[in-house]
Amino acid sequence: MERLQQRMSLHHPAAVDHARDDPPVRLVVYDVLFLGKPTVQLPYTARRDLLDDLGLEGPGIMVPAAWPALAAEALQASLEF
Repeated sequence: MERLQQRMSLHHPAAVDHARDDPPVRLVVYDVLFLGKPTVQLPYTARRDLLDDLGLEGPGIMVPAAWPALAAEALQASLEF
């Protein structure tokens, strides 16, 4: 965590480029709470459908499988990715 916090203060493009992959970082997205308007009033399954429809993918982003009833298993799968 400390190494990631050090990256937050970088502003010079060369320093940002150098630090980009040390350590590698991945954004893990589990839910959509706002999408043009608040979505928190929707049930999780509806919000998850919205998230899946966004088609987020790439080397720096991950949308793990949705297992609403199996939270502990979902956490473990995210840690293993």
